[in-house]
Amino acid sequence: MSNQSPAERELAELLIEALNLEDVEAASIDPAAPLFGDGLFHAIRSGRLAAEAVVAGEPTSHTAQVHDLLAADFEAARRLARLFYNLPGLTYRHAICQPQATPLAVRLLGGELSFRGLGRRALRRIARGWLDEWRGQQKTSTPEGAGR
Repeated sequence: MSNQSPAERELAELLIEALNLEDVEAASIDPAAPLFGDGLFHAIRSGRLAAEAVVAGEPTSHTAQVHDLLAADFEAARRLARLFYNLPGLTYRHAICQPQATPLAVRLLGGELSFRGLGRRALRRIARGWLDEWRGQQKTSTPEGAGR
């Protein structure tokens, strides 16, 4: 059983009702456990902020808090997605198929890693891979004895 605050218990009950989860007790939902599915994770974070703002008597502060917490990460996710969709072969070779990609994705979806942190790491790896590919092409396309 988890140690839930009253707001967390209420949120757990709302989730169970909204998702029509059968045989799930609100008390069995650990509020500290990571959730998979980025949208649900951010929705719960937003809900928690809303509850805290209401309890603090400042319900209008919720929007600014959500923006401060999530906007930069959403922008980083948008940029990373644009890179992946515009350069699928390159991103696949130098990011997605790498052994550390799956553990990083798990950490990202579990809330342990931000898109900002992942984006910088992915960009460095992809740029390094592209540069290595380019150098390899330069070596194979230079005729023997050229440049002497």
